[in-house]
Amino acid sequence: MDPVGKPAKNIQPFILCDFDRRLGRDMFAAIAGPSIATLAAVFEHSDEEEILHECIEALFSIARIAQYGLEDTLDELLCSFCKFTTLLNPYASAEETLYAFSHDIKPKMAMMAVFTIANTFKDSIEAAGEPSSSAC
Repeated sequence: MDPVGKPAKNIQPFILCDFDRRLGRDMFAAIAGPSIATLAAVFEHSDEEEILHECIEALFSIARIAQYGLEDTLDELLCSFCKFTTLLNPYASAEETLYAFSHDIKPKMAMMAVFTIANTFKDSIEAAGEPSSSAC
């Protein structure tokens, strides 16, 4: 009996299902894009170094999963964080780029993350054929 006086229902705690690993892959592919966009937004708007480090760690976690056949997710990840490096700004002079790197931690962290991910997961990126990262 429950507190109201009605008989309590007996509910099973779990529903057993035939899990297929493709379901996990499809689910990750569905949430990867919004996750990368969220990380990029947090990275862009945060000034706390600890939060920036957490964003970079989350990027590495996404890349570790995406290396298994989700090359488009790796490309999206790299493209999203290339904009923070300030290296792709065609209007910036060498002095402006040096100033950004010496006075702001974000470009340095983003550059290290992009190059570390590209170097660590180069086989997965190369397996995708022509990289779409050039479209960044």
